[in-house]
Parts: sequence; structure tokens; C-alpha cells
Amino acid sequence: MTHTVLTWNVVQKPLSLSAFSLLFLYFDSVCLDFMIGGILAWDGQLRDTNRYTWDLDAELQYGETDDFTSSVAVLPSMSLADRRLMAVDFVRSTEFSPTYQWIDDRRCPFTGNAIITLGVDLAYPESVFGERGTPEAFGTVSPIASNTFYDFVDEILIEGGWEFGAGDGIHNRTNPCMESGFINRTSEDWSTNLYYSDIMDWRSGTSDTMVHDSGPIFDEEDKPSSDPDSSSDESSDTSSSTTGTSGATRSLSSVILALGAAVFLGVASL
Repeated sequence: MTHTVLTWNVVQKPLSLSAFSLLFLYFDSVCLDFMIGGILAWDGQLRDTNRYTWDLDAELQYGETDDFTSSVAVLPSMSLADRRLMAVDFVRSTEFSPTYQWIDDRRCPFTGNAIITLGVDLAYPESVFGERGTPEAFGTVSPIASNTFYDFVDEILIEGGWEFGAGDGIHNRTNPCMESGFINRTSEDWSTNLYYSDIMDWRSGTSDTMVHDSGPIFDEEDKPSSDPDSSSDESSDTSSSTTGTSGATRSLSSVILALGAAVFLGVASL
């Protein structure tokens, strides 16, 4: 059985003041990445598995080439320009949340319903995953996390008017990873994410015609350490067999969630 832990399900321990404020007074970046990523992935399928997966990095670099178009099982039914415009229009339809601090939890997602992020790019305190260690990848849906994806999403947010939509604005988002130790992912029912497998299998199968950069997103020196006494080897320990939660969530479902997000963001700003 697969299991996705949402933000509010992780409150299993007595809350400290910082944990309480992080849960209820902050607006998280991963939520926006997930919804906008769903719009950008739309109904594309990298492989013929009836699973909706997409590689935005590859589309941006190779999308106009025959190598790319012939290698994917199903191209999105909308052009990238139209998907981007839809994402911008979605952002414009939402209300600002100026009383909420904007946090950058991309390295420590507060919700299991995040875009797929490689374990080397996570910066949770060691207690979050416990003895099992950091998984090879974490999250549910594509596009897979990358600097290219994050920059693309941030440009959409700015164009949609959200540069200063919450807290101190998009350029001054707070890094909450040092305070994310209240999240407990040690008891979650992990399973292999077939959506992640589809992406990596497609990348492997097209590596002779396209370059796929699977290296870490964040420079190691910029990656916050939760334990100053821990070595770099310990902090980068990963499990090769586990990936982030539930493969049952499709990228297209992110678009459905996006329809309700406008209501949520409007309520949050009241």
C-alpha cells in the first residue's frame, strides 16, 4: 500500500513554537512547484506505461528536435507556450498572502506531495528519515526538480504578479530546513515510485542523443547541515532502493489540485 503524508499529518509530536509557526503561518514553495509543475507536465508521457510523466529540462533544451519528439510516448496536447501561459493565468487568478512568510522548502519539502527531488538535494535533519537514511529520491510527480525547473517556475510566479505575493517576496524566501526536524518520515509506508522509474529509464534510454544532468542541484557548501558534527559522507547517505511516496498520483492531478488552489490562496490571504 502506498502512502502520502500531507503537511498536517506530520504533527505527531508536541509542537515547539517554531514548528507551530512553520506549519500554520508560512507559505511553502513546494506547494506552488507541485501545482505549476502539473500544468507544465500536462498530459505528456515519456514512456508507454499509461503514466503521466514529463521532463521539462529536456523539453526546453531539445523539444524542437526529432531526437526528442520521437523518443517520448505521448507529447503534451498543448504547446509549451500555451502551458506556460495557463500557468501564468493561474497565478494571476490567486490572491496574495502578505501576512504569511514565504519559505523555500525545496530542499526539505513539508509535504509528501512534492515534485520528485533527488535525495542528494534534500537537506532534512537526519532524524526526519531516521535509520533508513535519505532515499534515492523523494516526491510523487514530474517534472523532476532542477535549477532549470525552479527558475522556470519563479519566472512564471513573477510574471503572474507574485514577486511580492507573500512575506518578504520571492527573492527573500526563508530557508526552513534547519527547523524541519519536527517532520517524522520514519514510519511512512514507502514504495518504489514508478513515475520516478519512468523518468530515469527514459533518460537512460536517450542518453546517446541527449545530455541529462542528474547532478545535485545545490552546491554542497550551500546545503545547510542539520548536525555540525556529522560528516559529509553521513549527510549524503542514500538508499538505492527506495523513492518518495505514492506513485498513484499523476501529474495531471496536479492540474486538478490547481483549480482548488486559487480558493485556498484566497482564503489564506484573508
